[in-house]
Amino acid sequence: MTGVWNPFGWNWLREKFDHFRQPTANANPIFLTRRGATRIPKNIAEIESLFTQNGFDIIDCGKHTVREQIHLASAAPAIAGLHGAAMTNLLWAQPGTPVLEIFQCDYLNGCYEQIAFQGGLDYTAIVLEEQPQMTNILNWLNVHHISSTAYP
Repeated sequence: MTGVWNPFGWNWLREKFDHFRQPTANANPIFLTRRGATRIPKNIAEIESLFTQNGFDIIDCGKHTVREQIHLASAAPAIAGLHGAAMTNLLWAQPGTPVLEIFQCDYLNGCYEQIAFQGGLDYTAIVLEEQPQMTNILNWLNVHHISSTAYP
């Protein structure tokens, strides 16, 4: 794991930026992508399409201000995404929010799991195999009652 986990830091950030947070209300779930970054799955278009078909907005945090990211993450009823800096936005999620972090099989790091734990989020991790299968993602969508009928 990178860094040293500090729950006081989590509390401080939430307190200082609380006025930018939004309550969960009729927002779409979000999928945090990593366009133009390293460690992108070969089938990213298929993964993004699956989430889009299930009502998720695809969010490239590099195109949003910090304020916009806080708003999106705090209002989202569910958050999924590829392991990477965008997952720091778990800081702003409401307690109990279902979270799915997707890892490449050659790089695992528990830093965002710690943020999810501190925030009381319903965290799940999936490791993509060399030949990525969509089954585990579909199972997560079903467990959290997020429509997966659009995907064959």
